Amino acid sequence: MTENHSDDEDTLLLNEPTVHASGAKSSSVPQISDQTFELFTSYFDNIVSELQKLQKRTSAEDFVSTNLISGLILKINRRNKLIQIADKTPAGWSTVQEYESDDLASDSEDEKPSRQAESRALKTIKEKKNPWKTVLKTVRHRCETYQLY
Repeated sequence: MTENHSDDEDTLLLNEPTVHASGAKSSSVPQISDQTFELFTSYFDNIVSELQKLQKRTSAEDFVSTNLISGLILKINRRNKLIQIADKTPAGWSTVQEYESDDLASDSEDEKPSRQAESRALKTIKEKKNPWKTVLKTVRHRCETYQLY
């Protein structure tokens, strides 16, 4: 696609996160620096601008090419949005994974689902750090529920 990147790199950057057979997304989330996020977003912005130029040059009668280019632009913009969400939240890509799993997120109401996804991601991180607290809470709750009066 560009001089600096191979087609394989472009494919990796454009693909969605890996989903395992069980339906759960990959749990190994890499730690990425702020400079890397800026690099990704500028890379995607450059590709979008080139695709928009190509879209303007494509004839209106060539529906297949126009639709393909529009689809690529939408996909890249969505990926750029996910990168920005990961960059702005303390939980990073865990927030994005929670956000992606929540089908209620829409463009008009992104802020609330994004915050909810972030809190779920932070809760998951805390549970992984100290899993016994969660187990104890569950056991206590079940014991209190089944007490006979």
